[in-house]
Amino acid sequence: MQMNLRKLTPFLCALPLLLGCKTLSDPALIQFVADRAGQAAHVAVLVDLKTYPTHAPAYAAAVQALDGLMQSPNYSSAELKAILAKLPIKEFRGDTGALILEGGLMVFDLVTMFGYHIQSQPAILAVMLSVRNGINDALPPTADSVITATPRSPLGRPTPDQPLTPKRVRSI
Repeated sequence: MQMNLRKLTPFLCALPLLLGCKTLSDPALIQFVADRAGQAAHVAVLVDLKTYPTHAPAYAAAVQALDGLMQSPNYSSAELKAILAKLPIKEFRGDTGALILEGGLMVFDLVTMFGYHIQSQPAILAVMLSVRNGINDALPPTADSVITATPRSPLGRPTPDQPLTPKRVRSI
């Protein structure tokens, strides 16, 4: 009996992972996989831009192309894959997931060690949006995206031309 338990131990250890993924509803699983893909794209682009800052225009163009693709009524994983294949990096890998462009479009979860082949329209859209946001968030801010606040002193604080007087002191 003890020998049979030794054989079953790896399966019993993996059982919670298997059951955990199977109990997720489809929208939750799709979002889970999309989050892994977006995180992988974000990390991969950040790492690439640290080494090659001149690649930023290619990533900005990819964000615009993904925006256009999301607006079209008929999109496929092949079109998403074609946009990503034009980027300077070929491996999208983050801390928790990887986006694989070999063959079909696939997201690999590095935590549970499961691969997810992206085929359905809801999954393609969720992964496309998450990858687009991951790439966009990794881009350095541009002059158009930076919001500047007008300089002012905090309320109640004197400026050099306004000395601290009894009128400006409050008890709390």
